[in-house]
Amino acid sequence: MRTKLKLLSIALFILTSCKPQEKNQDIVQNNVGNDTITTETVITSSASTENNKTIEDLPKVKNNLKGEFDYKENELELSINQVDGKTMSVGKITKDGTIHFKMPLFDLKAIHDKINLGTASLTSMFEMGYCKDKDVLKNPYDNEIYSHKYQTIFIRKYGIALAALYPVSSQKVIQNNHYNADTLTLGSEYYWFYMDRAIDFKYECESNNITRTANMHLKKGWNFIKENLVEIQDETVMEGYHSYMPKKITFATSNYKNPETQWYLKQMASDDDIRIVKKLYNETPISKHQFEQWTPKKLIDLSLTKSEYGNPPKGLKNKNNIYLIYANEAQKRDIELYVVDCAKNAIDLLTVNEIYAMEASFGEDKENPPKPYVAQYKEKENTTKLLYKVNDRIVINATGANMKPLELWKYIQKFEVQKLINK
Repeated sequence: MRTKLKLLSIALFILTSCKPQEKNQDIVQNNVGNDTITTETVITSSASTENNKTIEDLPKVKNNLKGEFDYKENELELSINQVDGKTMSVGKITKDGTIHFKMPLFDLKAIHDKINLGTASLTSMFEMGYCKDKDVLKNPYDNEIYSHKYQTIFIRKYGIALAALYPVSSQKVIQNNHYNADTLTLGSEYYWFYMDRAIDFKYECESNNITRTANMHLKKGWNFIKENLVEIQDETVMEGYHSYMPKKITFATSNYKNPETQWYLKQMASDDDIRIVKKLYNETPISKHQFEQWTPKKLIDLSLTKSEYGNPPKGLKNKNNIYLIYANEAQKRDIELYVVDCAKNAIDLLTVNEIYAMEASFGEDKENPPKPYVAQYKEKENTTKLLYKVNDRIVINATGANMKPLELWKYIQKFEVQKLINK
């Protein structure tokens, strides 16, 4: 319970803070986020008569999801998320369930430099950052090596990643959680791994009674990695709770066409969320002019002191919003808030829906009817952070100084958001 409430608190604080490769190669234009970059693209799964390859050589999805992610009705586009948050297309699933990967080459260092990220150690990518009897200062694998693990292959629809493609040795492995899991299944997970150079990676690490061993040649560019859970620690009982942990994990390079790799689709969002996303995708966004015309000049005893369009809340990306500050200097009270329109971009609303669900499941006030908002009050600072959604479209993200939740809520109710939607 404490852990869940702590997660809710952290999420709310973040949301409401106002302050094998074939040798055929093509030159194509690859869209990364809003940037179009001309890159050399390695076609890793196209049929090739030159090499006597046929479509049967390519992997196929083992299951078929009905509804929005039924590949028999429409091809599914595959993508990954770059470290800068931008989306990169990496192939598709055709109507017969065949997986066609088209993996673009790119400059990983340039992406890191652009966002001032620096390097992450190669050993940490394989969870070997803290090992018993290892001198990390003499680790040869952590010297300016740019690498990245692309753990999840996403399937996007209506502008949002709503499903994923999982390469595993068996379907049960998808459910594995290597930390305090209810159960674990022996077997392998697979993922794409990108390197800025070729290197032989041979390393063994023991940490927290888990032995991890890597023995592989990593190529410059894309590598397909097999992470194999070989052995599980004996179950332990903690206050009546059975916990399972890995004991031995090995890493090796693999071939994504290998028959031992099974590919499964899994829907990440609920049917209700997908319905909302689809509806919002077809809505016309509120314009800057509409936001500005609607903005109230006064909220009870607070006056508008700042209005700025297109400045998203910290940690979020939706720029179709208006940022407002209302203040009463004499009383030292103010409200900073964002009014966010989720038309064409429902990701913020899905995040808020998740916080609402956590509040409903783990919130402290179970005796009273559910509140129409989620709030967090800090008694020491006498500040309230509040989330409120309207018609599964508008999100109000507010912080009130020198006021408790009910006081802030009275101000929020004065916003006639319905008029904004109906404009």
